[in-house]
Amino acid sequence: MTGAVELRILSRAESNIGTGTGQDGWSSRCGEFGARIGSACMFDVVLARPVFDVGARTFSWSDVVCASKACGAWARMECEAREQLACLDWAAGAGIALLGGEFEREEEGFRRGLGLLAAVELESWLAARGVGVHSWQDYVRGAVLRRRRNVDLGSSVVFDPPADSRFDSALWTQAMCSGVLDDVARRLASRAAVAAAFDQLRDTSDPLAESELVRMERCFGAFCERSVSSLAIDREIERRGLDWLRMEWRYQVSADEEVLREAALCIREDGVGFERVAAAAGLSVLRRRSNLDAVEAELRAQLLGARVGALVGPLRVGGGYWLIEVLDRCAASRDDPEVAERARAAVIDGAVEAEVINRVHWHEQLRER
Repeated sequence: MTGAVELRILSRAESNIGTGTGQDGWSSRCGEFGARIGSACMFDVVLARPVFDVGARTFSWSDVVCASKACGAWARMECEAREQLACLDWAAGAGIALLGGEFEREEEGFRRGLGLLAAVELESWLAARGVGVHSWQDYVRGAVLRRRRNVDLGSSVVFDPPADSRFDSALWTQAMCSGVLDDVARRLASRAAVAAAFDQLRDTSDPLAESELVRMERCFGAFCERSVSSLAIDREIERRGLDWLRMEWRYQVSADEEVLREAALCIREDGVGFERVAAAAGLSVLRRRSNLDAVEAELRAQLLGARVGALVGPLRVGGGYWLIEVLDRCAASRDDPEVAERARAAVIDGAVEAEVINRVHWHEQLRER
């Protein structure tokens, strides 16, 4: 039986995982993943390859796949693979050439994200994950078409499961190239590192079991609660105070800087109201409320030093110019529930990151999404 067929069988069986089948059912499905698709198959080699170590414990791609099934990521990748194949079929039937423009930019973004600037580097990275260059190109083109489907494709694409074995190859490529499994690997590594900190990580070469994942999550929850204190939250807010400064402003946008210079002069020198000046120039007045760390880099320094009521600009932002009036600024405070929650999350992230840095040794180059 081919590896492609076996992948399809495994994906259909995923709904049984975590639904009361117990540790033996979980382990047998995940542990036999590579063996069932044949020792000569590249999938088998990839699944057995180590992704990271925590102490003496090694986690393989097979373990990461198991974790992805437990959290629902594998099922989502199945849906995306079906949709992308349907989009590719539609494009082929419509005679659309999937070359140049957006497709080339997508390919370039993928390669740059991994630092794979030379073709031989890309080919080596794909081969290490059991993915062919043509399969990768189909993945990239399908991803672009899938993003555009609501705008350009409308209801002309029907997302039915493909009736041929292309789905199995597409699913594997989706898993290896989308970054989803990489994210699951990072999540699993963080849980394993924390479990090791609690001395709860088993030193075994057995496949990852459902019961162990549950135990890891419990350790992780306890670790997060232990890491957070009132003092830690206050320190984080103090450290990130400027980033979390919340500002509100209204602004006019124009492609012509001179238009906004004239508007600023009318406001500053003649005392004409902001809204009235915009109306006279035929410009709309927009409003925005944001923390400073979410503001465009071109605006951040200017807004940081601006008092309430100040007129800022014109400033070049993107392809146009903005004239801004500051309406409000509010310092970060733990009395603000959003700020308090951000501080809590930052404290936990920092504590978890420290454990990962100290305890996890990576074998794989993971993709950032």
